[in-house]
Amino acid sequence: MACTFGIDELDKELAKNGLIVHIFGEKGLGKSTLAYLAMINALKKDEKSIVYLINIGFAFDPRRLNNLVLHYGTKEMLERIKVFNISTFHEQAKLFDLLPLFAVGRNIRLIAIDRFTTLFLNNVLQLKKSHEKTYYNLELNRECAILHYIANKSLEKNKDFCVLLINDVIYSPKHGTIPIAKAILDFWTDYRLSLI
Repeated sequence: MACTFGIDELDKELAKNGLIVHIFGEKGLGKSTLAYLAMINALKKDEKSIVYLINIGFAFDPRRLNNLVLHYGTKEMLERIKVFNISTFHEQAKLFDLLPLFAVGRNIRLIAIDRFTTLFLNNVLQLKKSHEKTYYNLELNRECAILHYIANKSLEKNKDFCVLLINDVIYSPKHGTIPIAKAILDFWTDYRLSLI
């Protein structure tokens, strides 16, 4: 079983192929809330399980998460949610260097990465030449490969594991509204959930 959100049709679909799930859409549509609900469901499955929440590029306000956990779960669950706040792309790369050490072989049920591509996009938009953007594309691919490795190693130990990549969208004159880093994330993710 993969991620569960408490939405029957979605949960059935994810049970088939939802090891790494890409949730994308406009700001304010509930992408983070869906991830929080999946975190709560993961914690309900096993009282010793842990989930990681990685917040990228913005100040995390824990009140919304706390309120959801207290409403749908228990106060004790808050202690089993490990939050990492990342403010630069360099910090993000460093965290991904260490993430396999934190995650593989432990009782981690879910890793949610909120606004996964925010710092990637901020850096790429500042660059003029395409060859300068190569580093950021390679790094984002590397981070996805690390998540894929963690997911497969965790799956060997535990059938209840998934990764959630929460992502914003951009407008492209050629393609319309698309997820940031669409090609990279389409390659590495098992399931795409559009909230557009």
